[in-house]
Formats: sequence, C-alpha cells, structure tokens
Amino acid sequence: GIFYNPNFHYHLEVAQNPYNNIFVNKPELDMFYLSYFGSWLAHFIGATNKVSFFLLHLAFSVSFSFIFIKLIFKKLSNEIGRISLILFFIFPASSTVYYWVGYDSITIFLMALCLYLRSYIYITFLIGVLMGLQHFELSFFGSGALLLSMIVAVMIKIKNKNSILFPLSIFLGVICGKFILHYIFEVNNMIITTDRT
Repeated sequence: GIFYNPNFHYHLEVAQNPYNNIFVNKPELDMFYLSYFGSWLAHFIGATNKVSFFLLHLAFSVSFSFIFIKLIFKKLSNEIGRISLILFFIFPASSTVYYWVGYDSITIFLMALCLYLRSYIYITFLIGVLMGLQHFELSFFGSGALLLSMIVAVMIKIKNKNSILFPLSIFLGVICGKFILHYIFEVNNMIITTDRT
C-alpha cells in the first residue's frame, strides 16, 4: 500500500517555514529541520499543502524505483538483472518507500541517483551536498562505508586508485552539505538545539 511517514506533518510545517524555526518552544522537534532539502524544495516549488507535499515525496519514491531498475539492467546481464529485481521486490526494502512516503523517499532517491551517475564525479559531489542537506547521518555513514571498502579494495589490489574517487566525491559532498545547512541556520538566526548525530 501507499502511506506517509507518521511525522510527515512536521516536515510539512518546515516546508511552510524553512527560514524560521517554528519549533523554538519545542526543541525536541528541531530535528525536523535537519532533513532540510526536501522541505526547502517543497517550499521553493510551492508544494506546501498536504496533497502537493505528499505527491512531491511520492514522485521521489517512484523515481527511486525507476532509477534502481535502470541501474540493475545497466550493471548486470538480463538474466541476473531479472533475478536481482525479483529478490528486490520480494523483500520489504522495495516497498518501504511507498508505505513510508516522506523524507526518506528523497534520501534513497539521491543515493540511487549517485550510483546511477557514478562516472560523473562532479555531479556525484553535488548530489552528495544535497544528501548532506537531506539526511547527513545516513549519507555520512553510507558514503563513508563505501569509501572505506574501496580503500581496502585498493590496498589489497582488487581495485585501482581511481575507484576511490566516486565514494570520495559523495563523502566530501555530504560534509559540505552539512556545513551549508549550518550556514543556512546561522544566516537566518535559526537556533537548532537537537542533533541526530
């Protein structure tokens, strides 16, 4: 089925007020400003009512599915690709973006887009920045684990040194995204006391 994240309304409130912390008297809700990119994008394109905000995030969920399918057939043979897709759609991971539509829809879309565009280092860096603005912690540890695995692969001579560039570009982009997010808060005098890190 299709449903929304239980905290969806808080993200909608951020979309309606991206430059002013409306949760200043409820510091435990500050963390909803830490998934900033999706709410800012909704504000920017005017998707700030319940229906348009939901449809925007649902579009990211659908886009993730399409990118994942294209990625599978781009990297694998048809036979292995079909088996991979069957396994993917059997497990709950494939449906989570539909029954939990929300900020994670954007995070997983950006991650899949990075994998699809892995040959374009400057683009993956920019996507990494957006990932840092959307969900720094998941993006930091995800890209960090990928970077670490590539470093190990280079050390044991399974991969060449150029294979480090892709995860490094994302990792550095994610860190830049976090700095940009703090800069946005500082410029707008937004006091965010909660941190997911």
